[in-house]
Amino acid sequence: MSTLKSSAENLTLNADGAGNDIKFQSNGVEKASLTDGGVFTATSFAGGGIAVISTSAPSSPAAGDMWFDSTSGTAAMKVWSGSAWEQLSNKFSATGGTVTVIGGYKIHTFTTSATFTAESAGSVEYLVVAGGGSGGGDTLGAGGGGGGMVIGNITVSAAAYSIVVGAGAAATNSAVAGNSSFNSVIALGGGSAPPSGNGNTGGSGSGGHSGWSPAGGNGAAATQGNSNGGTGYGNAGGNGAWTSSSYAQSGGGGGAGGVGGNANSSSGTGGRGGAGGVGRASSISGSSVYYSGGGGGATYYGNVGVSGGTGGGGNGPHSSSSTAIGNTAGTANTGGGGGAANTGGSGIVIIRYAI
Repeated sequence: MSTLKSSAENLTLNADGAGNDIKFQSNGVEKASLTDGGVFTATSFAGGGIAVISTSAPSSPAAGDMWFDSTSGTAAMKVWSGSAWEQLSNKFSATGGTVTVIGGYKIHTFTTSATFTAESAGSVEYLVVAGGGSGGGDTLGAGGGGGGMVIGNITVSAAAYSIVVGAGAAATNSAVAGNSSFNSVIALGGGSAPPSGNGNTGGSGSGGHSGWSPAGGNGAAATQGNSNGGTGYGNAGGNGAWTSSSYAQSGGGGGAGGVGGNANSSSGTGGRGGAGGVGRASSISGSSVYYSGGGGGATYYGNVGVSGGTGGGGNGPHSSSSTAIGNTAGTANTGGGGGAANTGGSGIVIIRYAI
């Protein structure tokens, strides 16, 4: 038989040692119990450090409150940090790519195509950047468009997910840049500049060629939109310009953060090709990095090259006779567009989650 002892300072409850637990009930419903072995269980605790077993989070929690989320497929202990429910058990984990831990996040970086394997269900944040377009393959070429960029959050299941990292376009006229993807989120390859006339569309559009005509070629539109819940970014390329056969300039490729620059139609050494459009910054890697800058367009006899967009965009050349001078490729794993007569940069996929 259990015993009950009380005084002004203490209340003592003893189980009888025969397997008969002490039960606490309300209106016939058990709310807590104390076993002979000293294990105390309850459906909830009032006061500091509330612990609740439920499929829905407690309302108005205080820092340090505990909640066992009994939702099917979750079944995890969580604690209120003061701003969010932080999971303590059955924490999400995954494999694949190059893994780093920075600022409370585990980060998976993919610079080539591979597999991301989630070991349980969980929420992840992602950045998907496609390959950059190439610049037009001659001394008067326009800048290539930066690869499309998509960012967002998504809940994944315990499964293997294919990661595709798009290649930058080769340094040939109108070459195609590769798309990048993760879990049906698709970033579109940047537009590659053509040998003449108007630019080509892509994640960000390429610039327009000088065209050898008074109008010059027009920059192309961006085709990157939102994808499977992720927010997509891309911008149009800039227009080319023609003043005379000695002073012809091409437009810059668009970037994820801004349009490509229009060529300056001034005659003489004042003529300039269009600068590459600026890319867009992301801190998913643990520090702020720009991706998907546009490539710079060429300047013919202007004697000064133009810059690619911040975010891996290659520089546009100036030319002397038939030689392009100072042009550079888009930077690898940024999705940067190539400067005129050069290749686009390859893309990248980054996934991270709190630990």
